[in-house]
Parts: sequence; structure tokens; C-alpha cells
Amino acid sequence: MLRRLLAAAALLAGLTPHAASAQAPLAVEQLQPPTALAPLLRNAAVEKARTYPFVGFRLFARDSVLLVFEDSTLTAAALDSNTWMFGPPVTVAEADSCPPEKVLGRKIARVFWSNWGRPAETQLVMVAVRGTRGMDRWTVNTMYYQHSQLDGPWAGDPQSR
Repeated sequence: MLRRLLAAAALLAGLTPHAASAQAPLAVEQLQPPTALAPLLRNAAVEKARTYPFVGFRLFARDSVLLVFEDSTLTAAALDSNTWMFGPPVTVAEADSCPPEKVLGRKIARVFWSNWGRPAETQLVMVAVRGTRGMDRWTVNTMYYQHSQLDGPWAGDPQSR
């Protein structure tokens, strides 16, 4: 019964004008806790994310992983107005052709992938950020990082500064 009520609430929330820019969550309800990760992987993600709580993860076969974080500033209104930022402001040089709001996600994805052993079969590292307040607990922004964005030099890497 509770699942039906939540599904109905999510459907109604999906009919609001703010929901248009929020991406649908990817199996966020079936997350494994961060403690299920090897400490090296977990610590790398937590250190890079700094103040954003690492909620959990989900592996998809052997080629993709979803890492989920929370951000109290993520709201549907902020997504609609393009004012939400995951992480601190960045310079153009630091972004290096990555949209500013995706830079921290890319840093997390790269450090996770690197500590994962840089598996060649990895197609995607997804970093999802969900809101924490009221209806925005269902607001999720998922950033997708392909293999080409994980490998090779990037201005956002610490050693390149």
C-alpha cells in the first residue's frame, strides 16, 4: 500500500512544471551501502565529494556503476533555472570543456574509476545527486561519464594544476 502511495505521489510530482528538467532516478531504491565497497574505492569517492554525503552505489553488469550523493541545495527550481551547482565554482581552465556543474562529478568518477583499477570494459560511471528536502527528495540529477571522459589527461585532475 505504501509503495502505491509513493508511486502515486511520484506520478503527481512528475506532472508539475518543475519536474521537466530533473532526470528520472536510475534504480536509486536498490542501492548498496557505501560500506559494501572496498575501503579504497569508498574512501576515494568520499574524499573527492567532500561535504556531499555518499548514499550508496549500484553496479550494472561489469561495465557501469552508479554512485549516489545527496545535496541539500538540489531543487527542481534550481535545475529549471540552471542555478544549481554540484561542488564549488570552477574556472574555465579547470572545467576544460566540461560543464561547470559536472566538474565535481567528473572528478569523483575519474578517481573512482582509477582506484577501481581502470577496467577497460567500463562504459559508464554515473554520478547521481539527489535533493534532501520535501518533494525535492525525488529530484535527481544524473551525470554520465563515458570511458573517454575517465581516461587520459584532464585539466581538472590535481596533478595538472
